[in-house]
Amino acid sequence: MRAESWHIERCGIDYCARMTLTADEDDERRLSQDEALHHAAGLAVFRPDQLNRGDRRFLADATQVFLEMIRCGPQAVVAALDKGIGLGDQADVAATFAAIDAGAAGAAKLARLRRLMAQPGMVWLVDRVATGGLFAPCPAPDCARIYTASR
Repeated sequence: MRAESWHIERCGIDYCARMTLTADEDDERRLSQDEALHHAAGLAVFRPDQLNRGDRRFLADATQVFLEMIRCGPQAVVAALDKGIGLGDQADVAATFAAIDAGAAGAAKLARLRRLMAQPGMVWLVDRVATGGLFAPCPAPDCARIYTASR
């Protein structure tokens, strides 16, 4: 596998070298940014200081939707169980969310996302979603209510 990885990387280097022969300054900048991201080092493309009010609102709304999906537990897993074995009433569904430890798994994912989001210039976003309680998983009965409402 190592030789294959080296060959693929070498092809990428050769390709980039050929591209720079015909690239203008903007193309070269984009190419270097792409390579920096590819290698997880160097230039950063995201600049939080350049977000306008609309960008910030969109980012906050999208983050809220994403975090809500995690907070409400593995709805698709419970749906598959319900379809396969039938879970009965809302209490059975809540017991299922508790049995698969959805709260602990959600808490771990939300904590990791919070750490990843805590980048320079992004404190406003972390504070905004934290104020709404979005870094806390829903308890099993709430996850069950969400599921049974969509049945």
